Amino acid sequence: MPSYPVGAARVMLQGYCEVEFSVDTRGRTSNIHPRCSHPEFCASATAAMEEVRFMPGRRDGRIVQRNNVVYPLEYRIEGMPDPIPDRTELKGCVDPLVS
Repeated sequence: MPSYPVGAARVMLQGYCEVEFSVDTRGRTSNIHPRCSHPEFCASATAAMEEVRFMPGRRDGRIVQRNNVVYPLEYRIEGMPDPIPDRTELKGCVDPLVS
């Protein structure tokens, strides 16, 4: 479960992310690339996917890495109308360590 960014909660900002990543043969995630409706959710989406474990892929009975997995995350505040995600408006997140 991702943590709700404090700054987003303070201004009642809701949002949506689609996070693309790989799952290795032990179920750990790597190559995490979120695309979010607002940059405020990028770090939380990345951190959540770093902690979660998934089932690795299977091919011909062997455990294999899965690539290009996409997982949706919604950031909603109880009592507010549900945001309607416009997936054409999602923006790639910039790694602050790179930029």
